[in-house]
Amino acid sequence: MSTVLDGLSPRLEIRLGAEAWAADGPAGTVTQVVVSPRERRVVGVVVRLPTGREVTVPAEQVADATEERVSLRPSLGELEALPAWQPEAHTPAALSWPGWRRLREGGAWLRIPGPLRRMDGLERRLAAEAQARPEERVVAIRRGQRVVASDGPIGRVDMVLVDAAMGRVKHLVVRQGLLFSRDVAVPADWVSTVEEDAVILEASRDAVAHLPVYRPDDELARDVEEALNREELLRVLALPVRVWVQDGLVVLRGHVHNRALAARAEEVARSVPGALEVRNELVVDHELLQEVVASIQADEATRTLRGYFLRVRDGVVELSGTLPSLEDARRLEAAIARVPGVRGVANHLTGLDIPPSWRQVVQPEVGRPVYATDQELGRVEAVVIDPRNRRVQAVVVAGEFPDAGAPPSAAGPLWERRVVIPMEDVERVTPAGMFLRVHAGQAAERPDLREDRYPPAPSGWRPPFPYERGQVRWPAEAAY
Repeated sequence: MSTVLDGLSPRLEIRLGAEAWAADGPAGTVTQVVVSPRERRVVGVVVRLPTGREVTVPAEQVADATEERVSLRPSLGELEALPAWQPEAHTPAALSWPGWRRLREGGAWLRIPGPLRRMDGLERRLAAEAQARPEERVVAIRRGQRVVASDGPIGRVDMVLVDAAMGRVKHLVVRQGLLFSRDVAVPADWVSTVEEDAVILEASRDAVAHLPVYRPDDELARDVEEALNREELLRVLALPVRVWVQDGLVVLRGHVHNRALAARAEEVARSVPGALEVRNELVVDHELLQEVVASIQADEATRTLRGYFLRVRDGVVELSGTLPSLEDARRLEAAIARVPGVRGVANHLTGLDIPPSWRQVVQPEVGRPVYATDQELGRVEAVVIDPRNRRVQAVVVAGEFPDAGAPPSAAGPLWERRVVIPMEDVERVTPAGMFLRVHAGQAAERPDLREDRYPPAPSGWRPPFPYERGQVRWPAEAAY
């Protein structure tokens, strides 16, 4: 499954012929996807077990699916107990597919096969069809099944793309050609009829020819990243830019120095084959500075403050100069942190007793290994960010820890824990991992993660780049 972006549903990529894995190991091969044609909803997958027997696995028992593997929740023994797949009970020929295309802007009109009808007319028609054909069952879509446009054949089914949240078919991936093959993602609402040996489209061959090439999300993301790295200016500046891809939608997130660099990054991403759309969410430093100044001026507690200076570099707001008190510094940080695009506040004010942790913005990467001075502890599972300054103040490390207070490199039992390590214990953060200045026994003295002390970040709050909301927790005292 692709990485899920905020606001988008995850997608299951069910490749017909992919390996099927039960909860306890290999379970055979996926041979067909079973679909309710009226709702475009996947109701199950057909799996050929190692014994050669085919069974229908309900859709709700599919845990995940990628191009290589379909992961199932039941064990192999539970799969073997399922009833056998019966093609004659599931594949009546020529079942009508609800092929309405799009909702017209500004009115409740839907395009369905035939003339335009109003919504109430559509509802009457569907109700009449349901009464006329109460015995309608589901259809099976198989790998290699012919796909025929309104004016001739176009290829064969290779994969079914499913909205995991809704269980609905979004696209059929159709392979065209043999020696020089081309995969295209045909929208599900282009399907008019599913017959026993073919999928019939309402669209013409010319319309299909204009569809973009289908690329798996992880492959497309890799190619976009490589294309950006080949762009000399972007590479030399080492800008903090990340690429996310979901269902062919390429999302660029991060920070750049000016609008021209943001436009160039978008242009490069659009040039990569398979990019259906590009969403440019790159934040420009000088524009971010303007938003920060506006936020400070909008706050009665900070608009009259004088003696400080602001600079934005790669999304980090650097604060320098002087202020009358530490409380004024906190208020100014809070006003800056209210701007969603800020990565964090690096506080270099002079004349005040500024804690060392305020002076830098350090962002450990989720998933990276964590090393104490004497052994590896585990990996970064999440970060704790104070929303009042958007700095990481601690990390949640999931791993194996010795007894609290154990001496360095001591032999003894290890315990699986999720420990909150404060940034004061961190010596350095590199692409290779996070390195602590304490040994494992000292790290084990830190508290375990508790939901009441470190709740998840609320849904309406935008985490600083490069984090997603599910990777961030707040300290309880900041959850106002």
